[in-house]
Amino acid sequence: MKDTFLVEIGTEELPAKILKKIAKNFYLNICKYLNKNNISYKKIIWFATSRRIAVKIININKNNLNIKKKKKIDKINNKNYNKLYIKKKYIKKILLNIIKCSIEEINLPNKMRWGYGKNYFIRPIKNITIILGKDLINTKILNLKSNRIIYGSRFLKNNIIYIKNAYSYPNILFKKGNIIANYYLRKNKIISQIKKISNKIFGIVDLEKKLLEEVTSLIEFPIVLLSKFNINFLKIPNEIILYIIKYIQKCFPIYKKKNQLIPYFIFVSNIELKNKKKIIKKYEQIINNRFHDIIFFLNEDIKKKIINNFFKLKKILFYKNLGSLKDKTIRINHISLWISKIINTKLNLSKRSSFLSKCDLTTNIVKEFSNMQGIMGMYYSKKNNEHKNVSLSIKEQYQPKFFKDKIPFNLISCVLAIADKIDNIIGIIIINKKKKISSDPFALRRSILGIINIIIKNKINININHLIKKTFKIYNIKKEKIDIINKFIIKRIFYLYKKKNNTNFIKSILFNCNMKFYNLKNKIKIISYFRKLKIFNNLISINKRIYNIIKKSKFKINYYIKNVFFIFNEEIYLLNLIKKIKFQIKFAIYNNNINFILLSLINLCIPTNKFFNNIKIFNNNKKIINNRLNILNEILKLTSIVIDKSIIIN
Repeated sequence: MKDTFLVEIGTEELPAKILKKIAKNFYLNICKYLNKNNISYKKIIWFATSRRIAVKIININKNNLNIKKKKKIDKINNKNYNKLYIKKKYIKKILLNIIKCSIEEINLPNKMRWGYGKNYFIRPIKNITIILGKDLINTKILNLKSNRIIYGSRFLKNNIIYIKNAYSYPNILFKKGNIIANYYLRKNKIISQIKKISNKIFGIVDLEKKLLEEVTSLIEFPIVLLSKFNINFLKIPNEIILYIIKYIQKCFPIYKKKNQLIPYFIFVSNIELKNKKKIIKKYEQIINNRFHDIIFFLNEDIKKKIINNFFKLKKILFYKNLGSLKDKTIRINHISLWISKIINTKLNLSKRSSFLSKCDLTTNIVKEFSNMQGIMGMYYSKKNNEHKNVSLSIKEQYQPKFFKDKIPFNLISCVLAIADKIDNIIGIIIINKKKKISSDPFALRRSILGIINIIIKNKINININHLIKKTFKIYNIKKEKIDIINKFIIKRIFYLYKKKNNTNFIKSILFNCNMKFYNLKNKIKIISYFRKLKIFNNLISINKRIYNIIKKSKFKINYYIKNVFFIFNEEIYLLNLIKKIKFQIKFAIYNNNINFILLSLINLCIPTNKFFNNIKIFNNNKKIINNRLNILNEILKLTSIVIDKSIIIN
């Protein structure tokens, strides 16, 4: 016999940004354990609103659990995986165990405890409903007894709904509780209504994915409405208008063209009112008041030049043991000037951008809305007629903020961004002796990847090791600690590229790059291509053979090769070829031509094989043996320019 199973967990307000993730995690855990126990079903659906997560399993097989004979199945228990024989009467017990473990295994960022119990969840759980067909499964989960009560909209006078069977869910919520429990149905309704309204005023709405999902998670019964604000507020910089509308008020701005805002916005209400004009006016009032405050802040901030805020930075602590923001700015200036000299950017612009970089942190707008740092610095510096590259660099110094964020391409921005990030990394890790970086609250790993991406995308020829040494000098740190930073950087880059490439292969490239990463992507691409060629693998095997011969011999390599000890033509030919390739590789390294280096090394394969076939390396004369080993060692040295010795050994 087949039936429908329902589990709903009623909670306090769940975090909107991760609601979808929590619900899907719960759903996937249930799917995993159903499959593990060979429980067949037709369909499984998950539901999520701001105060509930639920799963409905359609046509679950109560009798035939895909088992022809008595078959041992895992009893779901996190601590013990005991074995038992499943019979028809155990189906409810199994489903309960599945639910308990699925709740426990939901991946949550921060769990909390409530009441007198020892149970943990992201928010306090208020109600649990577990029904199989028409039968309520009486149980106690997280100190709560399961019941037939589910809750409708909080705006209803009587929002308690009595559910008789699992089939009626989620329709009963919609009819009696004014709630659309299906997440995607709710999302699609919001999208269609937004498009319909925007088309009426010939506007374009940017349906940003994160904002749309957050609004969908916040709203249980979406009613989409159009509102407007005072047209005079369009004088405010676009970034601030968008920040207020999207991230403070959770509304959708409307454009006339791609980047041209119009004084309209769309908001989503959680309740249907008879008089919609009232709620529209309230939203208008809130937005206009926000913008009125911003106009006041802007007028106050532009009364003086932004550079005048530099001395105010002395009163703001950057971090414990790292001085004030003024101290940080001076360090950034020293690092920026050093980088500018290496990559030939204008020193006066780098110096100016360094001193202006943190000045906007003392402004009224940034004090009120911290996310506007950098953006306001750019805006105020433009007002003060600063150079356009300097203004842009103040904004772009914080980029990339996340993995797929935009990379700055203006060189002044690149210099400032690298200087700011390297100061953060060394300051936090070394000065504050931060040993555990697993949680990474200071976004140090993101900062490292930011520096590497800026260098690679802009092909900035800078040695990271030298940059670290320069920063160490500014901090007066002993050079012995440089390895801590180097290992941290190499580890991050390794994790960045290891997904698409062989781990040993990536290690070999990183160990041979001398902390210069500007050509790293190209280098990986070229060597990846060569690795597929038989001749390249032949080169590796030759080097491996050379390494083993040198290792097993009792001779010390002295790097001196004397023509007097040559007996065979193969020795003379191989040495002359090595000298020629050595000369070619020097120019190839200077021009960063990895392709040419590899082709040159491959040319050594045939002569080296002839050398091995026609010459016995070990004979009675120790000087001749040593001479031959030195020739072979030269090949090993040349190959290790591109491929690390450790990879050849392994």
